[in-house]
Amino acid sequence: MVSVVVAISPDNKVSLAIDRMKANLLGCAIGFFLFFIHPPNLILLCIGVIMVIITGLYFELQGSIRSALAALVILMLYNGPVHDWTLAFNRLICVVIGCLIALIVTLSFNYIFKLLNIKSSEDKNTKTGDIL
Repeated sequence: MVSVVVAISPDNKVSLAIDRMKANLLGCAIGFFLFFIHPPNLILLCIGVIMVIITGLYFELQGSIRSALAALVILMLYNGPVHDWTLAFNRLICVVIGCLIALIVTLSFNYIFKLLNIKSSEDKNTKTGDIL
């Protein structure tokens, strides 16, 4: 549920929704990798945050790094007595499904707005740039 809220693009920008999905996958991948190194703790979470920020900047996901950090925290939060990789894998699957739902919702609303001839903020900015 959190990944849907974080990844959805309310202003109808498909590119932003796709970038947020990439960022969520980045955060999940780093969190899943760190989960196998050691049971999640504060130091490992800090290392993960640094890795997500550096990797996100490398892949030019500056506007979506928050989504990657949220995915990392979702995956790394662990309060069970046993260090079990299936919990991390289940959370990874849930985040990916949430991202797909958010992308489908964004694309659906974008299509509906096009049918109803409602301009998104992306279209308005393009037309304003053309006039100037």
